[in-house]
Amino acid sequence: MLEVSNISKSYPRSSAKALDGVTFSSPGKEILGLTGPNGAGKTTLLKILAGVLPPDAGAFKMGGVRVGELKAEDGSRSARSLAALAEAKPRSFYYRLSARQNLEFFGALYGLSGEETTERVKPLADMLRVSEADHKKRFETLSEGAMQKFSLIRALMRDFAVLLLDEPARSLDMACASALLAHIKDLAAARGKTVIYASHSPRELAAVSDRTLVLKNGRLVAEIPGTELKAAWSYEF
Repeated sequence: MLEVSNISKSYPRSSAKALDGVTFSSPGKEILGLTGPNGAGKTTLLKILAGVLPPDAGAFKMGGVRVGELKAEDGSRSARSLAALAEAKPRSFYYRLSARQNLEFFGALYGLSGEETTERVKPLADMLRVSEADHKKRFETLSEGAMQKFSLIRALMRDFAVLLLDEPARSLDMACASALLAHIKDLAAARGKTVIYASHSPRELAAVSDRTLVLKNGRLVAEIPGTELKAAWSYEF
């Protein structure tokens, strides 16, 4: 379950708010679409929910626990331990390490053994058609599409309460995008996860989301039921 209450955020060199009183909730077992024009606040919202950016105001709960008030006995201490973020332009990898070394590092950071990391990475890499050669390459030498795939693998290989996806299919071919969307649907329907799926593509959102939130100028201006999107943009991935 995810509850977001009155989240606001401003940046020092901008007179406009990046987010202005954003409020919504999800009961879980749901894929929540997120859309809006460039600069609407989508990426800022995802980064706040992931614990990468602090909000200026407002609060949010994951699994019924107010983030920022977590105690040691909860087994988690921050949003970063509750949410998994796959960025459209991943910046938090170690670019001079190989892709495999990056995944091993993050696996250890998530409390996984080397064997557990390998077991989780392999089916995801197979699903996204990641070559063995790409596993061995230094991250900085990978194509944009390969970087996107490793960002998705890193997010999907960990345990999480909420999955945050920023333009996840942007650099994927049709086959990989279709496999990814099927996997995401399974995470929500069969495993009870909350997924927030940010995209500019109404066809993607129609294919995957149960409902879609629309941001404009940092404000939540509309909520579109999945049935309406599907009726307007029926398309099979």
